[in-house]
Amino acid sequence: MASLSGMSSSRRLRPAPMVAATVLALAGVVAAPMPVSAVSGVAVDRVVSTSENGVSSIAAPAIATSGTAPQVVVAYVAADGPAGSRQTVFGVNGCGLSWLGSGGERVDNHANDQDGVAAAYYAVSYKPLTDCVVTARLGTGGYAASITVAVLSGASRSVTFSKASGSGTAPQAVARADAGSLVFAVGNDWDGAVPRTLLPGQSIVSETVNTDVGDTFWVQRLTEPATAPGPVIVGSSVPDDHQWNLVTVTAHPA
Repeated sequence: MASLSGMSSSRRLRPAPMVAATVLALAGVVAAPMPVSAVSGVAVDRVVSTSENGVSSIAAPAIATSGTAPQVVVAYVAADGPAGSRQTVFGVNGCGLSWLGSGGERVDNHANDQDGVAAAYYAVSYKPLTDCVVTARLGTGGYAASITVAVLSGASRSVTFSKASGSGTAPQAVARADAGSLVFAVGNDWDGAVPRTLLPGQSIVSETVNTDVGDTFWVQRLTEPATAPGPVIVGSSVPDDHQWNLVTVTAHPA
């Protein structure tokens, strides 16, 4: 596993302002919404993402929204952590919103059975947001982390999660979807800085290939909304020999 020169085996990092690594897709910028087919009333309005080394907490770039209809805001967090000791995310906060799952682990939105952690949280905003900054705090500080925040419109106010962890297999998890659902996943790969090869019909939302610490953090989604209710497999096919944690997020149509 790659590590910084002179670092201990736990890969604890000194604080640094930004990750010196290959950051693909969204790196502290706002991305254009991905195409959404007519089958779904759910739309991706805004996405921001960033990644940092050696942090105890990480804040996403500020976002702003418009309109009066309720919007679902989802925060995806992935982080490095000490070898053989579970990393955690102590929830997220920001924007004056009430975040589901903040203040500790939930059964289904927080995966850390393998080294590192992947977690997701959501809130519902009933008014436009201005300079909204979402921050996540790690249970064990001094490690690399990433955060991606997506604003969804036309979504139900109840988001569902599932999780999976594994070692020596490709990272995959099963989500439950309705017709028109948008299905996402956030993951961490503690063993290597390797771009994902996704399953067919899936797209990268953000990906940090962190060569400083030898980790990969990413958020992916089904390219198109689900066309029928039932189980959906979300994940990648390569690499298939690392340890990983993965949390799926299903945004159901309102």
